[in-house]
Parts: sequence; C-alpha cells; structure tokens
Amino acid sequence: MGEVPIVGGNAGEDSARRMTFQWNEENSSCDAVSGMFLTGQFSSLTAITQSCVPMGEPMKVTKVKDNVIYELNDKPALDVLLEILTDLRIDDLESASAYVFIGLPVCEGENGKVNYLVRNILGMDVKARGLVIGANLQEGDYLFFALREPGLSKKDLEEMLQEIKPAVEKQKPRFGFYFNCCARGSALYGGLDVDRLTIREKLGDIPLIGFFTYGEIAPIGNRNFIHNFTGVLTLIGD
Repeated sequence: MGEVPIVGGNAGEDSARRMTFQWNEENSSCDAVSGMFLTGQFSSLTAITQSCVPMGEPMKVTKVKDNVIYELNDKPALDVLLEILTDLRIDDLESASAYVFIGLPVCEGENGKVNYLVRNILGMDVKARGLVIGANLQEGDYLFFALREPGLSKKDLEEMLQEIKPAVEKQKPRFGFYFNCCARGSALYGGLDVDRLTIREKLGDIPLIGFFTYGEIAPIGNRNFIHNFTGVLTLIGD
C-alpha cells in the first residue's frame, strides 16, 4: 500500500491465557489485527507524547551482540546504568525497571527535538556487565537512558499540545483518536483522566475516541513504528 500512515495500539492480556482477542462486527479472532481504513478527502494530524524523557546525552554502542549491550562509550554497560541509578538514588535494580528505560534516537524533528523510541531493559548479564534490552542494535548505534516520571510526562504532553495548537485553531478537527499506553493512566499519575483532561484544556472539546494500549503504533516521518509508554493523538478534519 506504500507509505500509508498507521495509528493504533497493541492488545494486551492478563498473562494467564497468553492470547489476545479482537472483534470485527460480529466476528471475534485470537491474536489477530482489527482495523479501519479511512479514505476520501480529509486532513489528519498525528502527534506523539512520551512518558520517558532522555537523561543526558546519547551514548555510542561500542560492543553489542543482538539485543545484549556490553559497552557504551567503551565502558561496561551495566556499570553505566549503575552510575545513573546512583545519581537517581535508586538502589534496587528490580524497582529500577519501572523507572529507567532505553531511548533509541530515530531522527531529528522540525523543531530540533529528537524523535525516539522507548524500549525496556529486560535483564542483565552480571558476569559480562551487559544489559539485555528490547531491541537488536549494532555497534555504532546510539542510545540514551530515559526516565519515566509523572511530572515530566505531563510536561511533555503539554509541550506536544502547544506545538499542534496553532494548526488546530486554524482548522478545528471534527474528531480524533487517542491511543494511550496503559502505563500512562493511574499507574503513572496516581489519578484518572489526566491525559484526557489535559487535551481538552489545551485544544478544546474535540470528540475523542480513546483506547488504552499495550504498545502504540504511529509514524515518524514516512515510517511506521511500534512505540512504548507513549500517547498517540490523531486528529481528523475536513
């Protein structure tokens, strides 16, 4: 189909069944994809907000095998992570997995802001001082560590909405879709409806169709990506 922008989300499960379910009219399927294809004359605007914000400058991957990173800037990757956790005053590696993630730069946006993907730190190789992450990298790639924190998350959402506000005011959308990571709800903010109310406050009362998701789908430039811990807002207009 060529460069067709896709927005959406992954389905999650409760880890007991180890399968997901999708519906399409009167039919249900297991581990499938359900979607809607929009055609015709309309305008669309898609923007992404991150829950995990960069800490420090990007680091060069200097030793790696598949998804196990052994060295960053020629230093043992696990040691680099431990230094960051010390600065954050986090002394429990297990709890750190809820706050610290990997950011993978994709490209630089029009405003100079780096677009990036967030991936989990899945484990570690203590003997080799390596980190296991949710992506396969090559030597010479760059990454940074990213912090998941409610205040920074809300600030990123507000900045994203402020960037698109002039376009929204110029041509008010008819409706929109919001795909929100399930980790951006009360688990992050400690309260309900934070994102929805912030969108309404900044952009007005646009009808929104919303989903909590287990990973989001959205384009950066002309490429579609799987995202983690993001909110993806797509507005549809004339």
